Amino acid sequence: MTAERQIMEDQVKEIAYSIWEKEGRPEGKDVEHYYRAKAILEQRSTDYGTMGTRSVPADQGKAGSAGESHFARRHSRTH
Repeated sequence: MTAERQIMEDQVKEIAYSIWEKEGRPEGKDVEHYYRAKAILEQRSTDYGTMGTRSVPADQGKAGSAGESHFARRHSRTH
């Protein structure tokens, strides 16, 4: 897996986790949350031209998403 693809996969997982938390951590929704997160990143790609270049909270626009800000802090030091 390329580094770019790994970063994208990490972003999908981070957003999916945030969605899971916001929905009260329901069991059995992991696949649904994964594909919703992937759709969010695909929309970013359409809006901004490349996967994951702009930090948008998992709730699609509400500021202060804990999962997204954690991701941004973690990756801003390494990339």
